[in-house]
Amino acid sequence: MVAINTTDFNSMQPAEAANLQGRVAVATGAATENPDAIDIVAADQLSSLSGYLERCWQAAKNSRQIVSTTENLSLDQRLLDCARRRKGVYSPSKLVDIRNYGGSEIYMMLTSMKCRGLEAWMKNVLLRPGEKPWSVSPTTIPDLPDKVENVLAKAVAASVAESMIAAGDPDAVSLDQVDSLIEEVRAELLDASSAHAKKQAEQIERYIEDQLLEGNYYESLVEFITDFVTYPTAFLKGPISIKKDVLEWGKNAEGNPEPKVTNEAIRAYYAPRPFDMYPGPTSKRMNDGYIFERHALRRSDLYSLIGLPGYREDAIRSALVEYGAGGLREWLSIDQERSSIEGRSDDQSSNDPERPIEAIEFWGKVQGRLLLDWGLGSKKITDAEKDYHITAWKVGAYVIMARLNPHPTGKGPYYSASYERINDSIWGISPPELMGDNQDVCNACARSIVNNMAIASGPQVEMMMDRLAPGEDAEHFRPWKIWKTITSPDANGKGAMNFFQPDSNAKELLSIYQYFFDQSSEVVGAPGYMYGNAEVGGAGETASGLSMLLNAASKVLQEVIAHVDKSIIKPSIADHWLHVMLFDEDFPVSGDINVVARASENLIIQEQLAVRRQEFLNATVNDIDAGIMGVNGRAAVLRENVKALKMPHEEIIPSKKKMQMKQEQEEKMAAMMAAEADAEAQGQGTAPGSNSPVGQRAQPTKPAAVDAAGNRQGGVR
Repeated sequence: MVAINTTDFNSMQPAEAANLQGRVAVATGAATENPDAIDIVAADQLSSLSGYLERCWQAAKNSRQIVSTTENLSLDQRLLDCARRRKGVYSPSKLVDIRNYGGSEIYMMLTSMKCRGLEAWMKNVLLRPGEKPWSVSPTTIPDLPDKVENVLAKAVAASVAESMIAAGDPDAVSLDQVDSLIEEVRAELLDASSAHAKKQAEQIERYIEDQLLEGNYYESLVEFITDFVTYPTAFLKGPISIKKDVLEWGKNAEGNPEPKVTNEAIRAYYAPRPFDMYPGPTSKRMNDGYIFERHALRRSDLYSLIGLPGYREDAIRSALVEYGAGGLREWLSIDQERSSIEGRSDDQSSNDPERPIEAIEFWGKVQGRLLLDWGLGSKKITDAEKDYHITAWKVGAYVIMARLNPHPTGKGPYYSASYERINDSIWGISPPELMGDNQDVCNACARSIVNNMAIASGPQVEMMMDRLAPGEDAEHFRPWKIWKTITSPDANGKGAMNFFQPDSNAKELLSIYQYFFDQSSEVVGAPGYMYGNAEVGGAGETASGLSMLLNAASKVLQEVIAHVDKSIIKPSIADHWLHVMLFDEDFPVSGDINVVARASENLIIQEQLAVRRQEFLNATVNDIDAGIMGVNGRAAVLRENVKALKMPHEEIIPSKKKMQMKQEQEEKMAAMMAAEADAEAQGQGTAPGSNSPVGQRAQPTKPAAVDAAGNRQGGVR
């Protein structure tokens, strides 16, 4: 594994904060020299940075309580509403209204079904088995380094000198010829440089992929997708530095296999919950302003940070003394219901002896004076009035860590995306919100259907109670029951009981339900046939018609995937490579790369690209195209087609190297045969002792035919 220089690595993450169980925080500073070394300062100076972060935190927290005029809900209420709809539960106020009215409390899991369908569809596009949702390619025109330019100059000079010597005249080569020669040599060097850059890109891609697998990148994408189809905005965080216990196998003194656990620094990823993300009130997009993330640490997590560079031991110990026994929790208005929806017993009356200690993580700008007062080393804080990009951790009143952000542009390690974006806003609109009205109408229809079915399931009875015999039970019915009644002079021949059947409105209610059920698919942009619903009318009743519908629907959802590509996949991989270039000392490859997000491309590959490739193969089966493409070009097209079919392309189509070797062998054989033909054509006379001309081979004598006993067959000489 390549050694990671953690001198300026992103702020270390406690194991629980990173949501990665069994992993320990990694030190982020070198043991020899730490540019962010903390100077010990007086205790009364610790409050300046803490006070500023507290004001920012209160502003970010209060901004989530502002009720929107459009949704008539605050952001916290929107998040809870999305979680309820995904789980299929009513809000407490709605449930009270239903119970006051009486009747059924049924909740149709329409939102859950749509979210699960979208989630499965996105996983199929983004996380296809055996494929990555990204790739790496070199820049379009790689820059020629100085040493290559020197090679170019020497090659041109040598070629010009050779031409002059051959012509015997110093003026034999014109300036136009020199320019043409320069361009020719430059093109050859660019081709060679491009081939080298491509090999480097392949090496970089393998290296990044290995680290992503170690750092739970794809597991985090799965969690991100779940939040993406449920909440207004979903988040991905990374790379963050942690240490992971890795099991390796070695040999003991006797030479037998022996397990060995090593603690290695890795780059990790996870998906923060939208409930825990608090952007600044004026932030229009990620990295536009400051942002907080809310964490719950254990006492052991907090204690493990003592002694690590960038952390204040006195602040950590003060926090442990004050909050270590009873924990620290700043209960917010949504916490209790959130815990209930997520199925956790996390109420304020918990008797858990290991109560969590709440911490907030900050990424943003802070005035240099506050950092100097807190004790951050002055080697990088050169101007007290300048605002610096930092990351900090705050526990209660104590700032336990503050470091300069190592990213060259000051970006934080957060990425966000929304199902439906809103310009100049981090928070978008979720599928549960888009189909919220349809869900409510379907729920109302379902409750009415159940209530109507209960009422219309049997006859209603109108009974004259004064005509019942004493002791007669009017509440219970049974077959063949005999009713004892009393004759009344006012009855006019009418019975004591009158039976009538209430009308059933189920059919009409079901048609209303079906209409709004179908509308929910339209507003979300994910029709039922996108995830396997076979009941498709109209054009969907034929294979070609269904294919047209799928293509039309994929255009709508392709925009969603393209947004994830642009906002999550591409920047996270690019920042990962930047992290490698900054901190991996032993990795031999460096340079600029292009990150290609392939998820939206996979949408086309699923239905259309395979067809287009086959059409291309059929269209190029002619002599003209074969002369242009050549055997190698045709093999490259076939190789990609076989790859798309998930077949062993290495066994079916020979590699380029093998084809070159085969071509060289064929050329050698052709040259040998041509040489022999030339020798035969140039031969004169006959060879001594032979009737054949010189240069020609004597025809071999046909062997005599013999029978099974070895005797010459009759009639054959």
